[in-house]
Amino acid sequence: MSRTRSSAEESASLARTIGVGDAKVYDTVTDMVMDANINALWICAPNFTRIEIMEEIVGVIESGKGELIGVTCEKPLGRNVKEAKKVLELTQRVGLFDGYLENQVFSPSVTRGEGDHMGKRRQNNWSSVSC
Repeated sequence: MSRTRSSAEESASLARTIGVGDAKVYDTVTDMVMDANINALWICAPNFTRIEIMEEIVGVIESGKGELIGVTCEKPLGRNVKEAKKVLELTQRVGLFDGYLENQVFSPSVTRGEGDHMGKRRQNNWSSVSC
C-alpha cells in the first residue's frame, strides 16, 4: 500500500518498465481480493495494520465477492503473540494457505524458535520458484 495514489502509480509504472509484471493500482484491499487475476497477496503494510487488512481480506472471501489461494505476511506477523495468533486464525477461517517471511533465518531470535513445537522451518530460494 502506498501512501498516495501518485506514489502507487509511480511504483506500478516502474514495475512495468523493468519488466517484473503488469502492475496495477488498486484503491482498496477489497478491490485486490475481488480481482480474479490475483491468487495470493503479500502483506507488507505496517504491522499495526495486519489484523485490519486480514479482516478485510476474510470479509471479502466470506461474502463470496473474491477468492484467494493464499496470503503471506512480511515480518513481524503482529505486534505481539495475541495479534499473530489472530492473523493465523483469520487465514485458517477461510482456508487460505499462509506464509510468514523472515529474512534473518539464522538470527538467534529465530533459531531459538526451532524445535518440535514449532514445526519444520522452511527456506525458499525465490529465484528458483516459478509461478
